[in-house]
Amino acid sequence: MGLREKTKQKNQRRILKTAEKKFKEQGYQQTSMTEIAREAEVGTGTIYNYFPSKGALLITLFSNEMEVIRNKTQTELHADSVYFMEQLKQLLHQSLTFIEHYPKSFWQELMPVLTDQSREQTDLRTKAFQLDMEAIVWFEQLIEKHQNTFTLTVDAKQGAFAIYSVIAAQTILYVYDQDMTYDQLLANINKQIHFMFDGKIREGDS
Repeated sequence: MGLREKTKQKNQRRILKTAEKKFKEQGYQQTSMTEIAREAEVGTGTIYNYFPSKGALLITLFSNEMEVIRNKTQTELHADSVYFMEQLKQLLHQSLTFIEHYPKSFWQELMPVLTDQSREQTDLRTKAFQLDMEAIVWFEQLIEKHQNTFTLTVDAKQGAFAIYSVIAAQTILYVYDQDMTYDQLLANINKQIHFMFDGKIREGDS
């Protein structure tokens, strides 16, 4: 790897680290690209060479988080665990970890931003949708893997969307309920997932 490429990667890491810090401290909309560049000690032109918009920067942060989750998930999906609910809980917890990485105020601000029709926010919304769809595929694969543990045939795709719906609804409640803790979010999701599959799993396979 040449010196130029090393410098580029170093600058990108510094920019991403700074952006994550500023988003957590003061929110997405209140953080400017100029401010990130200044604190990361790179030129304003440099930051735009790497990231054409603030939305692109946030997409990269989310994508990096998702890559870590993806690696853990693939390991979990290929594990030899015989218990469906045990593996499902692991996937649920792994897919939600990045929610805890940012304060509720950040998510409260970001949700209406995602409905904005500007090109930048449309790109951000599209990427967020792609990440959600990837998580749904993980749940579908897990259900398919454990079909023989169910007392009846479970439609893997519909089951995966049902699991995702529980996560989405509970996450919205968590974001807007200042008193709800992250542990309570996980507990609520676990309860609803257990309710969803109650009576559908063979005894001893849960």
